[in-house]
Amino acid sequence: MNTIALFARRVLNAPLCATVPLLLAAMFSSCPAPAAPPGSADALAREVLRRADMTRGVCAVLSGEGELPVALARASGLLVHVREPEAARVDALRAEADRAGFDIQRLAVERGELDRLPYATNSVDIIFCARANAAMLGSLSAGEVLRALRPEGTAIMGAAPKSCWR
Repeated sequence: MNTIALFARRVLNAPLCATVPLLLAAMFSSCPAPAAPPGSADALAREVLRRADMTRGVCAVLSGEGELPVALARASGLLVHVREPEAARVDALRAEADRAGFDIQRLAVERGELDRLPYATNSVDIIFCARANAAMLGSLSAGEVLRALRPEGTAIMGAAPKSCWR
């Protein structure tokens, strides 16, 4: 492993190798909480939007869980697309999106592996994964994230505290 980026922004020319497991880790030691309870999905969504410095475009959430994808859609004008390998989580996320009143034009959830992302080259503004664990990072390459990420897009990968998933 020759390159590890802690927070990737404007990563187009970064010397990341497609064979190196993706380890773009913006680690959240706690969820910032401006105007939201500490540890809430809303606070984490606002922090993601603050770090990405955008509120419109396409946001890919990899391995989504809980209320976070809904919170991202609610706090922004983003089209939020969730790619989730586990069928049970897909069903739960779709039910959560329906309860929140988001249709497929604002929040789409699909089942699929993470080794090949379903996005055109240079088309995603934000790629976010707060459940970055060894298994997920082993199946997702840096090259695949960089292929999908638009120039000057933002990738945030790390581990959010479990309190953010309630």
